[in-house]
Amino acid sequence: MLRANLVGALFTFAFLRFGMPTQDALTFNDVAGTSQAVFIGYLLIATIVGGYFTIRLSLPVLIWQRRRSRLDDEFARHRALQLPALLTRLNLAMWIVGGSVFAITNLAVSQKNAFIGAVATLIGALVTCVLGYLQVEKVLRPITVAAMANDPDSASAPSITTRITVFWAVSVGVPLAVIVLLITLERLDWVNTDAVGIQRPIVWMATAALIFSTIAITRVVGAINDPIKQLRKAQNEVSAGNLNASVKIYDGSDLGLLQAGFNDMVADLRERQDLR
Repeated sequence: MLRANLVGALFTFAFLRFGMPTQDALTFNDVAGTSQAVFIGYLLIATIVGGYFTIRLSLPVLIWQRRRSRLDDEFARHRALQLPALLTRLNLAMWIVGGSVFAITNLAVSQKNAFIGAVATLIGALVTCVLGYLQVEKVLRPITVAAMANDPDSASAPSITTRITVFWAVSVGVPLAVIVLLITLERLDWVNTDAVGIQRPIVWMATAALIFSTIAITRVVGAINDPIKQLRKAQNEVSAGNLNASVKIYDGSDLGLLQAGFNDMVADLRERQDLR
């Protein structure tokens, strides 16, 4: 979670410094002293509050995972399946509140700075949420296996189509939209630059989109490819006559239902073999 927020913060600061034309780029010295104090204060508060709620949301799951042989807690199982989405919403809420506070603080000083800060916050929030969700989901796989062992149909997670669409929108759609917005603002003389000055932010946004889309697509492909490899391995075992093969179910999306369906199919084959 800290790593995802750190990457999102780096994208935000890089956008403020390099994602705008030189005349409109923000540095720390350009921000008023009051805004700097508010920013640092909120950063400290957000770290404490975010850490508290992250632990509060995760603790029942971690306790159940350590003691599930002695303690069977249905609430903890459901919380384990919902945890990636809950922590992503927590991240999004913290970024929205922080961006709103920063924009309101700067609104009285400079409407331009407030607008730029709001756009930068939106970019940082999207980057943080995407990376955070993927990271949490991957780390929680062993716990998800235990949580879905008895009732895989009860799990719910974004489908493969939804994930790919969201990741494309964040890693490709948003940077392209920002480039179009910058060109439009330059045409309307709302930014203090010309066609030559707009080249730097366009190059930066294109480079950022290339880097982030590579990271996102690598994570997405890994999340899809891992269960497919597992299914292929188990399928080869069944083809070789091993009807005791099974796959671990650690995904609540379409892939998880596919894993559960494979296990049910093998169980039916095993039952038919026993009857024969």
